[in-house]
Amino acid sequence: SGLTGVMTGSCNVITLNMNRIVQNFYRTYDSWNPEQFKGWLIGILDRVYKYHIAYKTMLYEWEDKGMFASSNGGYIQIKDLFSTVGINGLNEAAEFLGLEVSNNPEYIQFLQLILGTIKEQNKIHSIRDKKKPFLFNSEVVPAEGLGVKNYNWDKEDGYWVPEDRN
Repeated sequence: SGLTGVMTGSCNVITLNMNRIVQNFYRTYDSWNPEQFKGWLIGILDRVYKYHIAYKTMLYEWEDKGMFASSNGGYIQIKDLFSTVGINGLNEAAEFLGLEVSNNPEYIQFLQLILGTIKEQNKIHSIRDKKKPFLFNSEVVPAEGLGVKNYNWDKEDGYWVPEDRN
C-alpha cells in the first residue's frame, strides 16, 4: 500500500476449505473431538507451510536474478511479503457440526479452536531470517470465486453443504 509507506502484502495465498476439512475429520473419527481435531489441522498446516516455503524460495531465486521490476525499482522486496493461510467455509463447517452461527459461546469456541491453532502454527513455522524470511499470516477470506467452487465441489463429492446458499 504505497500511500501509507507500508510495503507489505502476500506473495501467495493457500486457502483452506474448512467445511471439507471438518467433514473429513468427522468421517474419519465419526465424532467431534476438538483436541483431536487440532492435531488433524496441524497435520494439514504442516504441508501448507512446506508448499509456501517452496514457492517463496522460488520467488527469492527469481528476485536474485533481477526478474521482478518492482523489486529492481525498490518498490517492494519479496522479504516484505507474507505467505498467507486463507480460511474459507468456517460457517458451513460450524453448521455441519450443529452449531448456530451467531455470537454464542459454542460458536466462538469453535472459531477460537481453528483460528487460534492457525495463528499458533503460523508463529511456530515462521522463519525470521534477516535476508530471506518466511513469514506466515492468516486471514478469513471471502474467496468470492473459490467459495462458489468449494461449495460446488463439496456438493458434487457428497459433502454436506447448506441448501439455502451458494
